[in-house]
Amino acid sequence: MMSSIVTHYFTFELDTNIAHAVYERLNNRYLIKRLGSWRNVFMYRSGDVLCENGLHCKRVKKLDGASSGEVISDIQGRYRSIMKELYTIIDDVRNEAVDRTLVSLNGTDVEGNDVVPDIDNVN
Repeated sequence: MMSSIVTHYFTFELDTNIAHAVYERLNNRYLIKRLGSWRNVFMYRSGDVLCENGLHCKRVKKLDGASSGEVISDIQGRYRSIMKELYTIIDDVRNEAVDRTLVSLNGTDVEGNDVVPDIDNVN
């Protein structure tokens, strides 16, 4: 489930510098920041589902078709929500990086005129 969500949002590998900038921007509201790793996020979420006081404890014990579908749908929705929020921040960081690159490429020639070089592809 998680691999399909990740490939939906990230068709290309994320640049390491952008990943670090995104992680630094996160606060403790985000599970990945608070818990430190995706493994810990998965363990935390599985505790939500499986523990005695968990959200779906009764449904998991019942384990019929309808209950199973609801549990799986809820888990997927929660992971998708995490990815949506992260992707929004990643998109912001990427746009800021492109803006900084474009501003830093502007220059002046010897006569003091503004010069913007031709660029075929800016990442």
